[in-house]
Amino acid sequence: MTEVAEKPATAIAEYSPSEAGLADLRHRYKDVVFDVTTTKGNAEARAARHEMVRLRSALEMKRVELKAPALERSRLIDTEANRIKKAILELEEPIDAAIKAEEQRKEAERQAKIEAEQRRVSQIQAMIDDLRIPSVMPGSSDGVAAMIADLEAREIGDAYQEFAPKAQAIRDQTVASLKRMHGDALAREQEAERLAAEAALLVAERAKLDEERRAEEARIAEARRIEAERTATERRIAREKAEAEEAERKRLQKIEDDRLAAERRQAQAEHEARMKAEREAAEKERYRLAVIADEQRRQAAVAAAEERARQEVAERAKREEAAQLAARVHQIEQDRFDATDDAIALVREIASSPAGRISPESLIERAQAIVARLDVEIPA
Repeated sequence: MTEVAEKPATAIAEYSPSEAGLADLRHRYKDVVFDVTTTKGNAEARAARHEMVRLRSALEMKRVELKAPALERSRLIDTEANRIKKAILELEEPIDAAIKAEEQRKEAERQAKIEAEQRRVSQIQAMIDDLRIPSVMPGSSDGVAAMIADLEAREIGDAYQEFAPKAQAIRDQTVASLKRMHGDALAREQEAERLAAEAALLVAERAKLDEERRAEEARIAEARRIEAERTATERRIAREKAEAEEAERKRLQKIEDDRLAAERRQAQAEHEARMKAEREAAEKERYRLAVIADEQRRQAAVAAAEERARQEVAERAKREEAAQLAARVHQIEQDRFDATDDAIALVREIASSPAGRISPESLIERAQAIVARLDVEIPA
């Protein structure tokens, strides 16, 4: 029983042939797996793909055909709308610019008023801050009194406007604080004057004590100097005495040392003379024995030399005989090699020469000479 393909359905009637083709392809190829490793399966897969590409290309061509009128109308719609919008903007933009310019002018006036108010308040605040206690105060009570007089002389008038009460209160507080500071400064200065007077008295007393101390130190130093001179004199006398005693001891010690040295030199001379005589006797004995030993070694050397000479003569004769034999063998071998080369050359010459060109007598003579060279016996 043959299966019936699904009935195609699409919202665009012009796409119905493509929808029908899709239904046919889905009916024939859905869930089909081609064996592309075989020639037959690969060909079937390519044929199916070709059908699908052809159907897709036809659908694209239809889409472009159907959409062309719609695209043209859309372009006309956009063009006309832009033309009308541009005409409206030509009327709207001058009005909008005037409105925005007025708004900017009003905003500028508002900002100018705010800034002017800020400057006014800042100026008054600076004037009020000038009524406060400064960060750097004068070091003396007179300087603080001058600040008080300056603040009290200032008039808190219309220049402070609505901040006048605040300015008056701050000035009063500052004056009160400065007056307390002035009193503290006066107390410190009075205390400083008292301490300075006491310090001056202490300095005078210390100077007197220093003068007395220096006089006592001078007296002690003089006494120490005198004592040091006395001690130095006693030490010098004692040192000179000790040096004289040491010089006498060294003189006597030198006399004794010279005597002992003379005795040692005499004993050493006698010992050296005795040792010299003994060495001379021993040297004479060694010489006698050495002469005998030298004669014995000479005779042994002569005998050994004669034996080595005989051996060298025999060995040299053997080496010369062996060398002559080796040279003879080498020469015979070389002659054989040369004769072999001459025989090969003769054979090649006979083979390459025309008949009658070489005389038989010459060939026989050369062949006999080669045989004679090959027939030489090698010495044993």
